[in-house]
Amino acid sequence: DTDQAAFVDRLVSAVRRLVPGPLLPAVTTAMSQSGLAALERACTCAAAVSGGRQDVDYAVRPDPDSPGGVLVTLEVHRHGFRQYLIDPTASVADPGADACGDDDDDFDGLPVPRRSDASSSIRKSAVVAFAASGLVDVVGFSEVV
Repeated sequence: DTDQAAFVDRLVSAVRRLVPGPLLPAVTTAMSQSGLAALERACTCAAAVSGGRQDVDYAVRPDPDSPGGVLVTLEVHRHGFRQYLIDPTASVADPGADACGDDDDDFDGLPVPRRSDASSSIRKSAVVAFAASGLVDVVGFSEVV
């Protein structure tokens, strides 16, 4: 418990040191499960994986193009999974299209588990600029399936 408390103290201190007070609520929301959920909704591949690992990474740095602003990078990498489900209705680019590259038919219109190789990977990331004025802009986005 002492190690965890010390980690939390260091994390809170680092975020407060890098993020101006007025931006703190928006930045910390982006660096939470809510931010990851927004990243998932923005992606074209709506895959729910089974098993494997999930690595999550956040980074905050001053925005060199916006005095008083910060850039937040969030990334989720799922790998080593052996099965996945696709929701074809969730495709941002083309509802009903399979953006994950799998054209297998579903069973009676319901998603069915599909096998994948253990080396399969899904990596999604975004860079979000938070300006001192309160403006928020996604300045980078990547999805690799």
